[in-house]
Amino acid sequence: MPTATGSITFVNTSKFVASVYRGDTLVIDLAPGKSSKQDTAEGQVWIVKDKDTGRQVGTVTGTNKHQTYTIKFGRGRGEPGTSGGG
Repeated sequence: MPTATGSITFVNTSKFVASVYRGDTLVIDLAPGKSSKQDTAEGQVWIVKDKDTGRQVGTVTGTNKHQTYTIKFGRGRGEPGTSGGG
């Protein structure tokens, strides 16, 4: 596993529990309105899913800096393409 050089703060602004994975490994289930800071390495892929449906709602790739990734289920529960980072 690469050495952590950055971090991602996941912020769940949806009304549903989001599951955050590092690759295939579940890291945390994040309740609505909660956030969690995770260490990451450049190039590490993080996947966000709707915990109840298992549908992927977004991805973010680690960098050597701090990122904030906002989790949103905007168009309908668990629909892809509604989360975003920055």
